[in-house]
Amino acid sequence: MTMRYGPKNPTVEEMRSHALQKIEEATGHRLVQEWDRHSDLCYRAGPGGPYFHIFTNKPAIRAVRVNHLGNATQHRVYFHGNLALVWDDPESVLVLQCGLDFSVVAPIPDWSCYQDRMGISQGGKRLEQHVHWDKPIVELREKGGFVLNLEPWVDNFCLD
Repeated sequence: MTMRYGPKNPTVEEMRSHALQKIEEATGHRLVQEWDRHSDLCYRAGPGGPYFHIFTNKPAIRAVRVNHLGNATQHRVYFHGNLALVWDDPESVLVLQCGLDFSVVAPIPDWSCYQDRMGISQGGKRLEQHVHWDKPIVELREKGGFVLNLEPWVDNFCLD
């Protein structure tokens, strides 16, 4: 998969719209916003379809390096946080929209085994994910040395 850098400062609306469009294209369903599902940006794909919880953040640039071809590469980091209650719904999909660069699309059952390794805040009420893109690698990196290769979930809107 070839990934290109998006703008450094996209708006929340641009990131949300990008994720919604990709989900609708992949599912073939118009998304309906759902309330009281433990996140402000929760949408359902068709009747009986999965719930998509969309979390957005623009990139923080950690380092710029010149590779062996003379091209500048950036180490970009995206900080996401969500209520721990989101993780209690096995029909939910976590969508971490990383700027306009890419999305991490993870069904909750895929990641529930990693839940206790995520960062926490607000006394455990919120779980945090720290997504690092250091071309070509996309990883989840958490305190305590936990690292997860995110390649299977990058832009996997078809959920396969």
